[in-house]
Amino acid sequence: MSNSQTRRGNIQWMCKPRQWNTERGKPYLFRRSVDQQAISEISTNRADLEHFTELSIRLSEVLDDIGAGKDTVLERRRTYLWRERMEMIDTKIGGRDWNFFHFGSQTEGTTTPGLQSDIDILCTDNKVNAMRSYSDWKAGMTRNYLMLNDEITPPQQYLLQVIKLKTPEPEISLCDDCFVRKDSGQVLLSAERWKQDQKLLIWDRGSGIATENGPSVSWVPNWDIVQSIHILKPLPEIQHWIARCSGRPWPPVQVLEAACVTPCFLLPAGHPDSDY
Repeated sequence: MSNSQTRRGNIQWMCKPRQWNTERGKPYLFRRSVDQQAISEISTNRADLEHFTELSIRLSEVLDDIGAGKDTVLERRRTYLWRERMEMIDTKIGGRDWNFFHFGSQTEGTTTPGLQSDIDILCTDNKVNAMRSYSDWKAGMTRNYLMLNDEITPPQQYLLQVIKLKTPEPEISLCDDCFVRKDSGQVLLSAERWKQDQKLLIWDRGSGIATENGPSVSWVPNWDIVQSIHILKPLPEIQHWIARCSGRPWPPVQVLEAACVTPCFLLPAGHPDSDY
């Protein structure tokens, strides 16, 4: 691949508030026809709706019987919060500044051993800065990236333009194998090359062959390990979701208030309809 050309879907980044659904590495899209069929079936079986409460109670009793009740859920969450803290301390001892976030069914306590659920973890380097504008540039960072988004960019997708280390100016040279040049001349961080670089680092340090699953590059069996870039400033996509959900019974007000201050993360996952 030449420096002036990029393949379809390899340099765009997906913005997600800590959770995502992927199917073979692509954003998971709910099929409208399936949703309409399900709604139709529920509507034509209103008698079944009367039994949902009873079914929920019975299911809760079963979960309690197999040891997956409320106490187990809380204990699992506390366990993975401790793991996050220990992983952060470990990297600081090694001279790095990273944060780790476990999520998914394991930390939520919504799985049982027989389901063989994966362990999901999100990693982010605090020395990498995602900028909404040039005023967000920070000195002393490992990297500064400017988030690019326009009217033709797919929803929740951004291009990351590389900014110089010592001055808030666009980088003009391909000084890293993870960088590619757009037709306009802008130097961008390639999500695909970034994941390939992670694989090489894993191999070089003797951790074995890494496996790729969507945005995850993992060397540990049954683990999905996703390296991401955090965003501390509010994003319009998240603000729109909060405004849309306000005044509804779900999610509760406490969740919406937390979403207002919770950081978002950029994941290396290109949109299938993207030209890049």
